[in-house]
Amino acid sequence: MLDLEQLNETQRKAVTYGEGPLLVLAGPGSGKTTVVIQRIFYLLEKMKVPPEKILVLTFTKEAVLSMKSRFLRQAGGTGVNISVNFGTFHSVFYYILRKSPDVQVNKILFSSQKQELLLPIIKKYGQEKEAIGDLLFAISYFKNTGDMEAARGKVALERQESFEYILAEYERERKRTGGMDFDDMVYECGKLLERDKALRSLWQERFDYILLDEFQDINPSQYKVIKLLTKPPHSIFAVGDDDQSIYSFRGADFSCLKRFEEEYHAEKLLLDINYRSRQEIVDASLKVISENKNRYPKRLYSWQGAVRVHSENPVVKIQTFDTQKAQYHYVAEGLKQELKEGSCAVLFRTNMQLQRFAVTMDKYNVPFCVKEKSESLYEHFAVKDIMAYLQLASGEWSRETFFHIMNRPARFISREAVGSGSMPMLQELEKLRKQLIYIGRVPVYLGVQYIRRAVGYDSYLKELSGNRPEKYTEWLEILDWLCEDASGYETFSEWREAQKSYTQGLQNMRQSDDKQAYAVWLMTVHGAKGLEFDRVWIPDCNEGIFPHGNLHSDKEGEEERRIFYVAMTRAKEKLELSCLDGTEKRSRLPSRFLNPLL
Repeated sequence: MLDLEQLNETQRKAVTYGEGPLLVLAGPGSGKTTVVIQRIFYLLEKMKVPPEKILVLTFTKEAVLSMKSRFLRQAGGTGVNISVNFGTFHSVFYYILRKSPDVQVNKILFSSQKQELLLPIIKKYGQEKEAIGDLLFAISYFKNTGDMEAARGKVALERQESFEYILAEYERERKRTGGMDFDDMVYECGKLLERDKALRSLWQERFDYILLDEFQDINPSQYKVIKLLTKPPHSIFAVGDDDQSIYSFRGADFSCLKRFEEEYHAEKLLLDINYRSRQEIVDASLKVISENKNRYPKRLYSWQGAVRVHSENPVVKIQTFDTQKAQYHYVAEGLKQELKEGSCAVLFRTNMQLQRFAVTMDKYNVPFCVKEKSESLYEHFAVKDIMAYLQLASGEWSRETFFHIMNRPARFISREAVGSGSMPMLQELEKLRKQLIYIGRVPVYLGVQYIRRAVGYDSYLKELSGNRPEKYTEWLEILDWLCEDASGYETFSEWREAQKSYTQGLQNMRQSDDKQAYAVWLMTVHGAKGLEFDRVWIPDCNEGIFPHGNLHSDKEGEEERRIFYVAMTRAKEKLELSCLDGTEKRSRLPSRFLNPLL
């Protein structure tokens, strides 16, 4: 039920807003879900809006279920019925499509089915099967943004000229089969409402009030449909935070907040009290995000205020290390102690960094949980290549394993020619035989180094990366870690068994629904969005890692800074940031995001 007493002044202004458009900028931990739910109760109890006239939209099924459950729990026995409409953008737009007699939807297309539709089309244009992933991603990006030029830029240079033709043929084939994917639910709904004025009027009469959660994650196609669903006085209640917009790779565009404010002359309110974090964390995160130019300026305050602590144990701490091993050792040991004090999470920019740290946690016997589904780092193709060499060198010979590595790096050996006995082929095979003998005689970590340098595997990766230097850097990082990992084992068989045990343990953890109360959460920042923890660690705060890759524009840099901001603002009581300054052999630059804090 409605309870205005629990709200602060700005929250009350938002909840009790009358008709018309309102943009609510909700800083981290500012109680946005509470505001959305109280707004629903205000519409029902004070403005006497029929519940079926209210539409509440957010992005994930889990978020919808959570919000609806919380609403019904608070409704209790007040007589408020369940006719308020809660849904995801996709589910509601799909419902609108299915209710239209002009749209035939026979099936939902999933990834494998889309690949089957696209494969014969790309073959006509001389494209290889490996191009399917990039092309489907680019098609999705176009449907989410309507930006053909940007979508074309998502595929390799040699495929850009034919992209628009491939898209057109794919769409004709998709419609012929009656199939539709999640992007189509939004894209086709927008086109339907745009061309059918009578149907548009029907749906505009259906909803008088639309409440949008996580508005910063909306893409242009979704925003277009929302505009088509409303009529004057355009009572759209949009809640979001431009500083927490981190999904541009999917087509999300937080400039829709500015468009909404300007196109509808919407009023704007800032929820500026953070109920989650200490003031030191709020201040530190604001110092970082304030370096972004394209944002709404904000002043935020902690409800808890600052806390008196000893100088050697500050709320926000920055540590520098010479090596990755030293950094991870420090974090793992710290987690053993801090885990007794409250919930703990270690957040990473990429899943690869997460996996590297997870192996360390496994060795230190620190209990951990992994939220996101991902392959073990030991399943990475580069690791599997190295392990194939070591397997052959250890005497475990198999035809399949030999074929796997015989041209990695290129030796120009064909399967058919292996048994031909030609002189160049025999010379290459003899050279490989001697290399394998040497690898089998040295410790495994020296074997890995030899494969990389003397055999030429690093050079092979550089050639494989083509015009993607960031990929080459990422693969080298994996192999550097692999060398370090190998140094902890006496034999190849011992190392391989440890890999199998770790990978199986990770798989079992993903399959379990149990939430381990006394375990550390390991997550990417994207996976941690919307969550909070008493203590948070963010390791690997170095250029090239966080921010990730080579930044080609200010826009990319600002997105990376927002991701870093989201990571920082997950912390309630304590935040630790760490980086490498490298060694004489390999220098490392601390992340630019640390500069405002030093």
